[in-house]
Amino acid sequence: MSLPASAHSTVAAFEVAGGRGPDVSPPTIPANPRTEFGSQTVTLRWDASTDNRRVTGYEIFSNGSRMATTTETSHTMPVPPPMLFTFGIRAVDAAGNSSPFAIIRFGPQPETVPPTAPTNLRLTGPQNGHYRVTWDASRDNVFVAGYEVQQTGTVSAVTMVGDTFAYGVSRGFGIYMFRVRAFDSSGNFSAPVQLGIAVDPPPPTPAP
Repeated sequence: MSLPASAHSTVAAFEVAGGRGPDVSPPTIPANPRTEFGSQTVTLRWDASTDNRRVTGYEIFSNGSRMATTTETSHTMPVPPPMLFTFGIRAVDAAGNSSPFAIIRFGPQPETVPPTAPTNLRLTGPQNGHYRVTWDASRDNVFVAGYEVQQTGTVSAVTMVGDTFAYGVSRGFGIYMFRVRAFDSSGNFSAPVQLGIAVDPPPPTPAP
C-alpha cells in the first residue's frame, strides 16, 4: 500500500540516523550580555547558549540589521560614533532555530562639562539703527554649539549661534541688560556674562 503524499512528507522529515524527529527547539538566549571598551574598540560579550542538539553560532544585529556572525561568545569592532546603539545577539543551531535576542544598549557617556563663559562682552554702535553686542568665543571640551542671549526690555530671550548680536534701537529708549552664556551639544551652559546699555531718546525736534 502506498502512503499518502502528506504521510510520505512527514516520514521524509525524520533524520535517518537514530530515527529522531525534526529539530524545532531553539537554543537558550545568550546570558549576561555586556560590553568591554578599549582605546579604539568595543567588545560585545555574552555567556554561551545551550541547545538540545548543538549551537552552531551567534548572529549580531545592530539597530535592526544583521552586522556579523560568529562561533565565539564575543565580537570586537571599532568604537561606533557617539550616538545610541542597540545590539541584539541571538544563538542559532544547525536546524536554523534561533534564540530570543539578548539586548545590549549603549551610547556616549553623559557629558557634563560646561563651556567657559564668553569674555570681553562689548557694545558698538549705534550704526544703521542698531547696537551690536559682541563677545570673544567660549571653549568647550567637545564643542560649543551656540550662545543664548537674554534681553530685558521688549525682547525676553533670543537663542542664536555665533558670537555677535545686533539690537535695533528703534524698539525704544531706556536701559537694556544683555546676558550671554554659551551652551554645548549636551545642553551644558556656561556661567553668564552681562552688559547694560542705555538707549537715549532722540533729541527734540527744533521749533520752526
